[in-house]
Amino acid sequence: SGPLWFFFVGYAKGRNLNPPIWIGASLLLVASFVFGSAVFPLNILFAIILVRFVLDPVMNFCLQSRDNLVLMFFFGFILSIPSWIFLEYGVAGLFVAMAAWLLRHKEERPELRKITSIFCAFSIVSFIVLHAVAFGFEGGQLAVFIASTIGSFMLAYCFKSRTYPALTQKMPKLVVSALQIMGRYSLYLYVGHVLLFMMIATKVSPEHFGFFDWSWFW
Repeated sequence: SGPLWFFFVGYAKGRNLNPPIWIGASLLLVASFVFGSAVFPLNILFAIILVRFVLDPVMNFCLQSRDNLVLMFFFGFILSIPSWIFLEYGVAGLFVAMAAWLLRHKEERPELRKITSIFCAFSIVSFIVLHAVAFGFEGGQLAVFIASTIGSFMLAYCFKSRTYPALTQKMPKLVVSALQIMGRYSLYLYVGHVLLFMMIATKVSPEHFGFFDWSWFW
């Protein structure tokens, strides 16, 4: 689900950073100390905050010239793995948001269409390489991960913002309510389920996750 969050950050027009995301990020950071997890990499909410800050300036720099874009490709790929030491997804999350930004603007700026396809392909490769190295995927795990990642990116590439009021009226109210809750309160649901998993981990695996038995790095 992480890449989808970065995708919507890049696809959205606004860059607002409302208090809930700061509170959620800080709460998960404090929970890392309490439930004996690692402080670094900082949780994905901090990564989303950073991407929202830097996305527009980075895109303005990259689109000034082809050389700037190539530099971003080169240095971004080199920094992909080191950056995840300090921040979940690191530069790979920024690449997903950049691809979504290009998808959002390619219709109004036709000169971006070719760049968009190339950059999306580059984002897929960097994302797959980063995760394969970080998690040590092998064999069947790697094959499933590659297939699911490519499939997700293909769906994202075809994404267009639309509303379906007629379909909403035909669907059961319970289903509609569930979808609305997941959409409107996804941040709260994410923070809540991570906190729940942390608490469960202290019970299931106390030798790895003891109270206040935290470490600096994962």
